[in-house]
Amino acid sequence: LAGLNGRLRTLSKATGAPDGALDLDSDVFFASILPGGAYTSDPRVRYDRRTGRWLVLMISVSLPNRFMLAVSAASTITGPMGWTLFHWDNTRRQGGVSGAATCLADYPTLGVDEDALYIGVNQFCGADVNALGFDSASVFVVNKAALVGGSLSVAQFDGVLASNTSDGVYTPQGVDNFDANTNEGYVIGVDNRLFGKLVLHRIASPGAAPSISSAIGITVPATGFPID
Repeated sequence: LAGLNGRLRTLSKATGAPDGALDLDSDVFFASILPGGAYTSDPRVRYDRRTGRWLVLMISVSLPNRFMLAVSAASTITGPMGWTLFHWDNTRRQGGVSGAATCLADYPTLGVDEDALYIGVNQFCGADVNALGFDSASVFVVNKAALVGGSLSVAQFDGVLASNTSDGVYTPQGVDNFDANTNEGYVIGVDNRLFGKLVLHRIASPGAAPSISSAIGITVPATGFPID
C-alpha cells in the first residue's frame, strides 16, 4: 500500500503493478472527515503485524489543521470500504499562548509498536495558510488498543522543540519497534541547531498514561547540509 499526495494505491508485491484493490484520490478516501475547503497531504503508511491492520495517516491543509487516521478491518485490503476513520484537531497555538496565531502541524511522521502510534510534527503558525512561520515541534501518542477497539485516545506533547531557535529535536520521527513486552516508545530526530547530534525522547507507559522524557542528546559523526 503506497501513499502519495493525492493518491492511495495497492500494488502487487510480485510484479510491482497496481492490483486494483485500492486506487483512490486521498481527498475522496478521507472525504467524510476532511474539513470543508481543505485537502489531504503528507501520507504515512504502516502495516502493523501485531494486529494485522493497515494504518494510513494524513493531515488536512487548513488552519488549524486536522490529523486523519484510517485503520483497516483486516490484513487484506479489498477496497475503500472496511476502514475505520478517526480524526483529531491540532490545538497548538503559537508560543503556547491561548488566542495567539493558530498552527498547522506539518511533516507528520509515524512509528508503531505493540502499545501505541508515535507521531511527530513541525508546527507552522500564522494568520492564514499562506503566511506561516516555523514555531515549534509536537509529539502525539495514540493508544493502539483503543484504535483496534474502535475509539480514539491521543496524548499531545507540545513544545518538545520550544521555538524555532531552540536546541532540541527537529521533525521528530516516530520509531517503529517490533519487540514484545515493551514499556516505552521513542521519537528521534536531528537537532534543530547543531550538526553531529541526534535528539531522542522516550515515551513512558505509552499504552496507559503516556509521559515524555526530557531531550536526550546523542553525538554522531559530523554531519552537514547536503551538497548543492
